[in-house]
Amino acid sequence: MKKTMFVVLFACLLVVSACGSNDDNNTQTEDPDETQETAGEANGENDDENGEEDESTEELYHEVGETFEMTAYYADAEAEITVHDIWTEPGDDHEAFIEEKVSSPEDDANVTFVDYTVKNMSDTQIGLGDLLPTYTAANTEIDVTYPENDNFTDYLESFNHQLEPEEELDLVGAVASREEDQYTSALLWNLTQDIPEIIFHTPQSERKDKIGVYDLGEAIYPVDHGDNGYLEVTINDITIEEEAEGLNPSMDDSSFLVLNTEFENTLNEEIEITKGVPTPMIDDEEITHSIDFSLDGNWIDVHQSADANVESGETLTGDIYLEISNNEIENVQLYYANPALLMFPDYAMKLDYNL
Repeated sequence: MKKTMFVVLFACLLVVSACGSNDDNNTQTEDPDETQETAGEANGENDDENGEEDESTEELYHEVGETFEMTAYYADAEAEITVHDIWTEPGDDHEAFIEEKVSSPEDDANVTFVDYTVKNMSDTQIGLGDLLPTYTAANTEIDVTYPENDNFTDYLESFNHQLEPEEELDLVGAVASREEDQYTSALLWNLTQDIPEIIFHTPQSERKDKIGVYDLGEAIYPVDHGDNGYLEVTINDITIEEEAEGLNPSMDDSSFLVLNTEFENTLNEEIEITKGVPTPMIDDEEITHSIDFSLDGNWIDVHQSADANVESGETLTGDIYLEISNNEIENVQLYYANPALLMFPDYAMKLDYNL
């Protein structure tokens, strides 16, 4: 029952988040504190001479090898977590496990493993289900019955196991995943917190899409697949226009926030222009808006046109038009949500505009 409640809660929150980021102008609500890191710090350009990262950003996540304390949601009790390693293995070596977990596996299906230790630091029992991290790309907790081990052979048994006070348990668990998940996913504990307990599969130090604030003219990476390429976006200028020639407003009493933007796609496949469009926000909440795109003076339908993509190896420059209410356009902020943490604005890449 605990597992069902947890998964349903997480799925519901993701649905709310996905609806909020819909181009058809739905909204979402979050209320975490703002990140303090600057754009240069986010990319390692303005680090202190000793090379240390900004402390305010480090407080948003943990690292492999670090021991951290967390509050178990259902038990409302303290526990310690130490993740020793995260790695992936080819799907061909784990076909039965993948087929059990995924109804229609993709060609790039693999398995992600997590080696970690949990310890009950309280004076009450804690159900292990409280301490199983969710792998965000798969939207499910890791399975500590795989690979075969001496601790657990049945998933429900593992989920309901009670850790006694001061009890420590070494675990290895697995989750069916895809190749790109290592670049877009994270381990997450207690998602009900404004700032959850997070460990990124690929550490921030190895990513281009670092959490932080970015200047106009500075490269941002809304899609970063490591050695497999990225989508680089550079917003060079932002203006407000009351009207746009050839474009009919979809809202009453609105204007257009115009972002002159360069896109570069080094991935092995084309990618939608909308992947490089920031989300307009006010007070960490997405606001109602619509998206249009002008390329070489021609309007591109970003929802249906075959031209609404950046081809592999292509660089193009155009204008993003965000239609926004006149009551909000002067105060709008621009975020690129972290793909692993859509519900949590603190983890976004933010443009230094109205911050």
